[in-house]
Amino acid sequence: MESADHKLIVHLMESDARLKRLYTEHQEIEGLLEEFNSRGFLTADEEMEQKRLKKKKLNGVDQMMAIVSESSAGIDVQTLEA
Repeated sequence: MESADHKLIVHLMESDARLKRLYTEHQEIEGLLEEFNSRGFLTADEEMEQKRLKKKKLNGVDQMMAIVSESSAGIDVQTLEA
């Protein structure tokens, strides 16, 4: 995720509960995927779960970016605090 997108998401999460939930879920999925990536070998079930999580993460990113796109009109990202 780009720095400007991240700043905007953090700013918008203050007033958008759905965006906040999606972002929290995104972070949790990222942690689970890191666990899978740190293993030397995955069982077939673990590979399926990894693929499911990747799809869920991508879907969440799409939803977050749609919310950001709708909500960011008139917001100057460069003026936002990190």
